[in-house]
Amino acid sequence: MKVDRKTFGVLSSGKKVHLYKLKAGDISLCLCTLGASWTSLVLPSRDKGSDDILLGVSTFDGFVRNLPLWTMEEPALARAVWKADAYEERDGVFVRFEYEGDITAAISYGLTKSNEIVANYEARLEKPAPFDLDTRAWFNLAGENRGISVNSTEFTIMEDNNPLDGKPDELKLSAEFHEPFTGRRMRVFNTKTAVKIINWDRSFNEGKMGSVYQKDSGFCLKTTKIQNPNCQGKTQPEFFTAGDFAAEAEYHEKAVYAFDW
Repeated sequence: MKVDRKTFGVLSSGKKVHLYKLKAGDISLCLCTLGASWTSLVLPSRDKGSDDILLGVSTFDGFVRNLPLWTMEEPALARAVWKADAYEERDGVFVRFEYEGDITAAISYGLTKSNEIVANYEARLEKPAPFDLDTRAWFNLAGENRGISVNSTEFTIMEDNNPLDGKPDELKLSAEFHEPFTGRRMRVFNTKTAVKIINWDRSFNEGKMGSVYQKDSGFCLKTTKIQNPNCQGKTQPEFFTAGDFAAEAEYHEKAVYAFDW
């Protein structure tokens, strides 16, 4: 297991942006300090070699120019260069990102020996507001340059994650994806109550190494909280499940992406 760091580029403000490459076993994950975002995820396959399974760009300028595609929804956090520190534990290698402003936030991503990416999200807000932290990554389990993925990828969304059932901090299996040609499977566990699948919806000719991404070339997973179904139309904080609003309180969520092939 190891972590490497290199300079990705320099913003017009003069701030340096770094890439961290985490390697554990046969998997490697690249993370960027701009927006605390994922830039690549290389996985083996059953017998077809290894592929980068994340849509993206090869250059720093392309990344910055198309920033909203790759980073989280919260604008201030998406545009920020986060402080980052790498560390190693017995079961994996990790990078912890930290941001301080009107929102104090921390995200740690770890790549483990058991072929899992572990994501921990923490935050504290100064006043009540709709808020969520998540990862925006566009997956194509066949490989980022393999064309349309949505129709060839088998998936199951778990429908029994009732927001009013179970323990709020308990990891639940939310979705499972299988790509039959490569044998790759991804299972997603999270402490939130639902997962939404968002399909890639555009033609994009600046993909990695000259790849052109057409509509449905990938999919993004958004783990989210569900509004209490008995309180439709309400906007007060008390009508939402814990974590959607954070007012002088600790926000903490967790997600695990488990892979095999």
